[in-house]
Amino acid sequence: MTFAPRLLQCSADTLAQLSILCGLPVQSTKAARTQSLLDGLKIGAKLPTNMRVLAVDMGIKNFSYCQTVAKSKPTIEKWTKVDLNNEYGATFKALTSDPGSLIDSRRYLSHLAYNIVSTIIKDKPHLIMVETQRTRSNNMNSTLPNVLLNYTLENMIYAVLYTLKTDAVIIPMNANNMISFWLNRFVDKKSLGSNPKKLRIKLAFEWLAREDLRPFIFHNSLPPDFSSLSTPNKSRALLNALQMSPKEKVDDLIDSLLYALTANEIVTNQKKLARALEQDQDIAALVHNLNQNHLRLISRLAADGDVTLAKIYANM
Repeated sequence: MTFAPRLLQCSADTLAQLSILCGLPVQSTKAARTQSLLDGLKIGAKLPTNMRVLAVDMGIKNFSYCQTVAKSKPTIEKWTKVDLNNEYGATFKALTSDPGSLIDSRRYLSHLAYNIVSTIIKDKPHLIMVETQRTRSNNMNSTLPNVLLNYTLENMIYAVLYTLKTDAVIIPMNANNMISFWLNRFVDKKSLGSNPKKLRIKLAFEWLAREDLRPFIFHNSLPPDFSSLSTPNKSRALLNALQMSPKEKVDDLIDSLLYALTANEIVTNQKKLARALEQDQDIAALVHNLNQNHLRLISRLAADGDVTLAKIYANM
């Protein structure tokens, strides 16, 4: 069955919102949006309902990853952060005595990439979401050396993933697209402020504090008074639950969780769209319901005044 005629009957706005919900770029024409959605549905159809997702937040000293398996909700199986130098550096065999040698610097990054990928794909994830590195940030005109290292590591990780012939669907996503999926598309842009990481951390902590809002299952024990703790103490409590040093930063951990949840959400939405098309359901109503459910997940940020919902969503 082809879904193209049914999708083309939808309004341009409905197709645009479906594209966002399914993790796809919003194309400029209805025909292009329809084709993009059809491509997304093909990917979603390849993935099982009990999908295992591995999400990676890139970094050499702060390589974070979160692995979930879909049950009634995505269930966190692994969630941690690794210093790749400490974890794998000691087993590297240099060819030269010069630590700045181009020969060994590239070999060393390749060594790190091969070892971390070999470790994280042991459970055979069905979908891997990898954080895409920007080569420039904060309006800078030059690329910082550390940014370039992470960019190079990212591409080496892709090479290793394909060399090891993992059957996983591999999806790149940058932080801007991820936070747009969860927050930006629903809120008044003036209310976002200048610290998006702070919002991401608070969103995750709200979910951890309230099981009724939590879009995932987390079996590790948190203190009963977690919701009333200050942000620094919430961070320490989470790190303790994950058996990590209380001195670690949590922002990379939180991003890896959000990437994993993004992957789960977009594939779930693709499957819901396919089912709605098969059953000839109202697609505009599906979009409304998906947005309404999503708004519930960010409701505490709006209620606490951290963000202001855009007028179109304020009364949903």
